[in-house]
Order: sequence, then C-alpha cells, then structure tokens
Amino acid sequence: MNAPLILFDTESAAQAGAPHLVELAAWKVVEGQVVDRFHSLVRPHVPVDSASEAVHGMGSADLSDARTAEDVLPAFNAFAGRDWLVAHSVRSDARVLGFECTRHRLPLPTGRLLDSQALAKRWLPRAPRHGLADLAEHLSLATRPNHRADTDTQALYELLAALLEPRGGWPNFDPLATPSVARPRPRVRALMPPALARRHTPLHEACRVGRAVTLCFGERASSTPIPRRLVPLLLYPHGSRAFLEARCPASGALETHALDTIQYVALD
Repeated sequence: MNAPLILFDTESAAQAGAPHLVELAAWKVVEGQVVDRFHSLVRPHVPVDSASEAVHGMGSADLSDARTAEDVLPAFNAFAGRDWLVAHSVRSDARVLGFECTRHRLPLPTGRLLDSQALAKRWLPRAPRHGLADLAEHLSLATRPNHRADTDTQALYELLAALLEPRGGWPNFDPLATPSVARPRPRVRALMPPALARRHTPLHEACRVGRAVTLCFGERASSTPIPRRLVPLLLYPHGSRAFLEARCPASGALETHALDTIQYVALD
C-alpha cells in the first residue's frame, strides 16, 4: 500500500462527560517510513479535571500558552488530508475530534478510520490484553505509552510494525483488504444530538448558528425558573440523560447543563 497512514493520538481535559482536547499528535507514515510529524498542546476552554491531570500529567497552568482547538484542528486537517487515520481504540480519539469540531463548527477530518486495537485482537488473539500499554509490554516494544500523545503515537508506530512484520511488512498492508476495519466508523462523525422535548427544540437551531438564547432553569415545573442568557454550542447524550454545552457571553466560560433542568427556551 503506497497511500500514507496518519497515526494519531489525543489527550483530553475531562475523564467524564464531553471531552476537551489538550494534546494532539500525528505521524504520517508511507510504507513504514515516518515522513512528517504533527504535534500540539491545546488550551481547553474548561479547567483540566484532577482525574485527567493524574493520567497525562498536564494541568491547566501547563496549557495556558498553548493554542486553542480552533487553531489546532484546521492545521491537523491540512496535515492529515484525506489519508487513513489510525489510532488505538480509534472510536475514543475520533470522539474527541468529533466533539471539538462540532463545538467550534469546524470541518471534520475526512480520512477513513483504522483501529489498531481491532488489528491486534485479530492477529494476536492470545495476548492477555489488547490495550496499547499491555501490547507494548507483551511485544517488548522499545517505547512504553505514558498517556502523552507523541509518545503514544510512537508506541502505536512500533506496534503496527510488530504486527505487520510477519505479514509482509508495511508495503503489503492494505486496510481495505483487512476485515477488522469493517466495524469501526468510516470517518470522524459530527455529534448526533439527542431527541428533544418540544420545549427544547429551539436549541437545535441555536446550536447550528450560535444564536444566544435565554434558558429558564428549574428542577421541577412548579419551581421558580432561574433565567440565564447563554450561547448553545452542542447537545449530546450521556447515559440516560441529555446535556447542553453552552458559552456564557458575559464571561466566555463554558457551562454544561442537563436538559431536564431546563424548563423552557426563549430565543433572543
């Protein structure tokens, strides 16, 4: 296969709820040779939670001078073009990109997705576990993942080399002929918003155009509503509930609210 593969990895500011990108790395590989690299820290619009900082070691102060996702993702899209995007458990990394592109109304990456974990499960069925760190230990790779995007991308490159070596190497690898790529999503997708109650339906259009609305909050219909003027960014399901992420026009801060706490929506 002569087409480039874009090996990539993301790190996020949150372990639960909506992801916010804090680091993105990618290597462009042609027939096993790394021909170009991309790496950027990303300053999120929310604080890095303590659980995420414990994973990757980056706190909000470490990212204060980094570029924002609005700047980083167009550069990443230009780097990746329409080439295949490869990640370990690719749905998780694609989800991060999908959230950020939807949040900032940016074009989605257009390359098809390849899951190296699916390849490992198919080709190394007897490995004890199929996480990237587990496979790095199982195969004695030189690089051990540490939840930093560039290091994990290097470990991914070494993993693919180890998987492909007994199968004719990189030049003979064709993702389209590999059955284990059939199940992952073909491309990064925009968020699919949840079904909305009638009182919430104006939020669809408000999210699409970035129109400010006044939301009236109250846990019960009988409670006194508390009005807030916000700019809706995205709607998403999480567990059995649906959530709205919105920006406060006064402070610029991002807020997340469960839709069942919103009594009604008034368009500005």
